[in-house]
Amino acid sequence: MRWRTILLQYCFLLITCLLTALEAVPIDIDKTKVQNIHPVESAKIEPPDTGLYYDEYLKQVIDVLETDKHFREKLQKADIEEIKSGRLSK
Repeated sequence: MRWRTILLQYCFLLITCLLTALEAVPIDIDKTKVQNIHPVESAKIEPPDTGLYYDEYLKQVIDVLETDKHFREKLQKADIEEIKSGRLSK
């Protein structure tokens, strides 16, 4: 008989604790004041391998030519085949 009373008291205590935890209001964090401590590093996009023997030289030349605004626009619109065939320079 005594163990039933103890069991009921533990059940009542457990239910009370659960209800208290479920009814608690979550803490709202002001996201305007939170600073991102570890900013996400921007992923460096590697240009695709052209498969050419002089690929490294081609990359260096393109880096220099990208300083020209008109050429940069043409380069962004071009695909690998246009670069390989030389149609990009026309």
